[in-house]
Amino acid sequence: MRKITFLYIALGMLACSQSTEISTEVPVCIQLMLDDQDPFVEIKTVQVQEVAGELHYWVNTDATHWDGVEDIVNNQCERLCQFCGECLFPECTKQYKDNKWTIIWEK
Repeated sequence: MRKITFLYIALGMLACSQSTEISTEVPVCIQLMLDDQDPFVEIKTVQVQEVAGELHYWVNTDATHWDGVEDIVNNQCERLCQFCGECLFPECTKQYKDNKWTIIWEK
């Protein structure tokens, strides 16, 4: 009986210790953007956050500091959300947690 109890405890601890790690691999379409950057739009960081099982990538140009626009895209570079410095934040930004972004590329 003790062996079975110990087995359940060990399995429970193992299940709890597993964490879901976000892929730090830069998607191909974003890598193409990084390789062929517009001299007037400099990408500072690429950050990732998982939302509803899908990875969302924030291509951070710091454009919001100068009334510009920032994009959040999926791994196919389809725009999922867009926000700017002088605008009200759109509804789509509510799904993101500020402290959950993980930097996967930095200039």
